[in-house]
Amino acid sequence: LKTRPPGKRKLFTSYYHQKPLLRWEEKRGGVLWLPPYGEFGEKEPIGGKRWDITAVGLLTYATAKEMLRWEAGRIGRPAACVRMPSLAQYQKAGRGADGRAYPWGNTWIPGAAAVAEGKDQVYPVTAVPGVHPLDTSIYGVPDLVGNVTSWTSTPYRSRHGSVRGFHYVAGGAFSYFPRPLYVLSFYSEDESASEIGVRPVLDPQCKGPK
Repeated sequence: LKTRPPGKRKLFTSYYHQKPLLRWEEKRGGVLWLPPYGEFGEKEPIGGKRWDITAVGLLTYATAKEMLRWEAGRIGRPAACVRMPSLAQYQKAGRGADGRAYPWGNTWIPGAAAVAEGKDQVYPVTAVPGVHPLDTSIYGVPDLVGNVTSWTSTPYRSRHGSVRGFHYVAGGAFSYFPRPLYVLSFYSEDESASEIGVRPVLDPQCKGPK
């Protein structure tokens, strides 16, 4: 394991072909940022993939909101224009009007998304967004079943009602086995995991540069 870079905090350790991988945190514009090839000590692409432009996980609920504010600034919109999706919005984006299980239909297709599919799966970490065309909804939204999940603004409800401080997390992820979009998770706002990210929702009524 390499020495921790100055000013950075270790986030987690995982493994790729029995080799330990480290991810480090750096603050840039209030969001987590991974330096080029920061997952791998050799700083080279693995499997022909650019790991520095893969989807980002490890977001708490608060950090996800920071990332949305940063994204609003990046595209020149007011912060209120870029929001966290509600559970209903995420479900509609992925399942369409007919309530399909996956963006492409109701039957799983091997290799359709960045998920774990057994011992030969090739996603030890997140993938470059959009490289799985089947995992794209009828509305053109990619990576809803695989890659990283998304925080939603919808509070978790048990049979006794809403649970304060917990929210639904929607979608599938690189570390999950294939699962339909109607299968949901929920997390505490203080929790983070390598597979939890956030999908920005742009309010079409907002004015400003595109």
